[in-house]
Parts: sequence; C-alpha cells; structure tokens
Amino acid sequence: MKQWLLSLSLLLTCAFPSLTFALSIVSDLDDTIRIIDVNNPLNAARRGIFSDDVYAGMPFLLNQLHPQSLSIVSGSPKIIARIIHEVLEDNGLSNYQLILKDQSSTTLFKLATLRQILSRSTDSFLLFGDDTEADPEIYTQIKKEFPQKILAIYIHSIKGKKYSSPIQSFITSYEVAFEENMQGRFSTNDLFTLERILITSKSDHLIPKFASCALWPEQSKKISFNLERYVDSICESRQDD
Repeated sequence: MKQWLLSLSLLLTCAFPSLTFALSIVSDLDDTIRIIDVNNPLNAARRGIFSDDVYAGMPFLLNQLHPQSLSIVSGSPKIIARIIHEVLEDNGLSNYQLILKDQSSTTLFKLATLRQILSRSTDSFLLFGDDTEADPEIYTQIKKEFPQKILAIYIHSIKGKKYSSPIQSFITSYEVAFEENMQGRFSTNDLFTLERILITSKSDHLIPKFASCALWPEQSKKISFNLERYVDSICESRQDD
C-alpha cells in the first residue's frame, strides 16, 4: 500500500507539475531543528550550549525544498548566536537568516517578526514549529492575518498534542516531505534519499527519549514501510522503558 502511494505520488508530480512561484520558509529552531528538550530547563541549557544534535533529516528537508529564503526565528538568547550558527552550518544549513529574541516575550517577538517578514514579501510560505510552547497558536494567528501567503503549517510533535486544520503535525521529517511531494514541491528522488537518511540515523536523533510517540499510529500512514518498521521499534522500546 505504501509503495503504491509513493508510485502515485511520482505520477502526480510528473503529470501535474507545481506552478512556478517563490517559496520561502519560516522555522522555529529549538525542538523543530535542534534537539533541545525545551520543557526541561536544565537539559535545554546544557544542550543549547554543548550539543550540536539536530533532528534527523531536517537540514536536508529544508535545503531540498529550495526556499527563496529561510528565516529561523527563535526565542533562544542572542548570547549563544555564534553557537547556533556553528551547529546549523556543521549540519549542512548555510543559506538562512537567524533572528533571535530581544527582551520581549517569545510569543510577542515571534508574532511581530512573522508579521514583518510576511508583510515585506510577495512569496508563499511554509511555517515550521513544534508543540512545546506557543508555535501552533502563533502560526494559526498568522494564517488568519495572511491567509493567501501560508501554504502549510507543520508542527513537530514533541508532547503528542493533537491539532486540527490548518496545522499538520509530524513526528519525523519524512511526513512533511511526503506532503510536500504530493504538492509538487519536494522531488520523489529526494523523498527516497530522505528515507535512507532517517533509516540510518540514530534513534535519539529521530525521536529523542523526551519526545512522545502518541501521534505515531496516525502519522505512520505517511511513512514508507522500512521507515515505519524503524520508528515502530523506537516507539515500542520507549513503552518498555
């Protein structure tokens, strides 16, 4: 069944190529790209300074979407900007703009920054975030204010929260790639490459031990057979811990 869906995706991508338009991305950083454990302050501080771990496949996904611009908007403090740049570039991300929080609240900062980015651009946007803090609410508000500019909102499931449209939850980067492939914005060759990246990644880089597998039964419908087996084994082992 899954191989049939991938074959159908390839046929649709070839038969109905996407319209030419400028695509840009706005993404959160912590627990969207970087593995941080935001809801554990001690872990978050340690990882923020000393860890260069990112979620498996996320740099590849962001790069291969070929955005006109990639803005990484984060509540991380500006004092660790150099560390963040090193982590991102060591993991293959180089063409991006990093925007870190000033003294305002993270929610107000992100809302103001997103409004500024979207109001100055004619591009269409993908928004990436996670469910550890307020990204879903922030992005939903931005979608209401700029309905024609937001193509999709992708929320990384760390706490296992369920959301309704327009939010699309994901556990691995493959689910996003699958959706974007169906929309003609991510190639089928890159989808297979991403699958190989994820299958050969460390389990803690795919789903860290602090992350929930609660949404996995639903999300597994968008996963290739081999990757599904790998994620199944990870989630089953967490249940046994």
